[in-house]
Amino acid sequence: MDKRKNVITYFFGKIIPALCQLAILTFGVRLLGKAEFGKYILLFNAAMIISSLAAGWIQQSILRFFFSYRENRHAAIRKFYQLALLAALFSLVTGLITGTIYFQLNWISNLVFSGVTALMTLLFVELTIRQVQFKSLGYATMESSYYLFSLLIAFALIYFFSMNNSFAFFYGMFITLTVLLAGKLLFQLFFTASKSANTQEIVKKDFLIRMFGFGFPLTLWLLISGLFNYSDRYIIQHYTTLDQVGAYSAIYDFVYKVSAFLCMPVLLSYHPAISQSWEEKKFSECRRLIKKLIGFELFILVLLIMGYLLFSDWIFNVFILLREKNLLVTVIPLAVSSILWQSVLFIQKPLEMLFMQKKMLWCISLTLLLNILCNIWFIPIFGYPAAAYSTLMCTLVYCFAAYYFSANEFNKIIHA
Repeated sequence: MDKRKNVITYFFGKIIPALCQLAILTFGVRLLGKAEFGKYILLFNAAMIISSLAAGWIQQSILRFFFSYRENRHAAIRKFYQLALLAALFSLVTGLITGTIYFQLNWISNLVFSGVTALMTLLFVELTIRQVQFKSLGYATMESSYYLFSLLIAFALIYFFSMNNSFAFFYGMFITLTVLLAGKLLFQLFFTASKSANTQEIVKKDFLIRMFGFGFPLTLWLLISGLFNYSDRYIIQHYTTLDQVGAYSAIYDFVYKVSAFLCMPVLLSYHPAISQSWEEKKFSECRRLIKKLIGFELFILVLLIMGYLLFSDWIFNVFILLREKNLLVTVIPLAVSSILWQSVLFIQKPLEMLFMQKKMLWCISLTLLLNILCNIWFIPIFGYPAAAYSTLMCTLVYCFAAYYFSANEFNKIIHA
């Protein structure tokens, strides 16, 4: 396993997704307007929250336990795909209910929305399986294909069929995901059955209990953290307008996506390595690696702040055409919080490995509550920039809490 090679592969593999997300953000605002783009963001965030709730526990279980199935990984992978189908069914039903009750979509739009929600659940699991097998090229190829073809189909619908609403992007995602995932799932679930039986790669009967017991608390954490990152848009919509939702979402998404583009290759490459070292009880090596990765991400933060100080006005007002004033007031706190949030994924790793998800859940729940209260209090007074400062303050609170508990657990293990 060459971690540096994987980092490079993931980095270049993230270029197409990053450019496609930038294109969605830019052309969403330019072609559809801030209000329609704001509507798209609310729908897309809802789909992401549902998909993360459904798939998160499976993803976390794969990352935690995959290396413990050394003799029967083939059977374990097949089990993970079966769990993914059940999770996708949950996403489909939840998406239909959300689309009907909250967004009040017509039946065609609701089917597309809920279909995308279910398919994204399958995509998350598929990408995680490739990640733990260190198939960085396969991961990058699938993710890039998803973003590129979804965008091309959406643009075709907008330019050639005059579909000037947010669902052009959802149709693109629905068609692309169906084509990418259908054949793969059929192969894994049916054509590998005989191979699994012949090699007697049978996982234990407590497989589901083990996966769910570990992964579901982390899924709750992912759900609450998703609400932490998305709930401000719904509060902005309640107190202001869809235009402000669109403007804030464009700034927020650009800043967070740039940070993810720079940091995710490191996380994707080193997360399995940290899990593997933990399984081998090399705890000092884990701590050294985590410190090194956090330092690297803080170095990225310095570069980002310098870049935003120089180019924020051009990026958002000239290129994206937001035409907003005092952009740095919103951009800088979001830039800091975005990198801190990437660092949290490493900081809290000991709590994940030691099954101390309850501490994580308490911390993120209190952080979410604090964030909601701050947004409800300050957004009506200061507008959407208040959401950026609330996000930064609450991210710092969670970082300090995660560091305190994780450092204590590391010290106990290493000095035991």
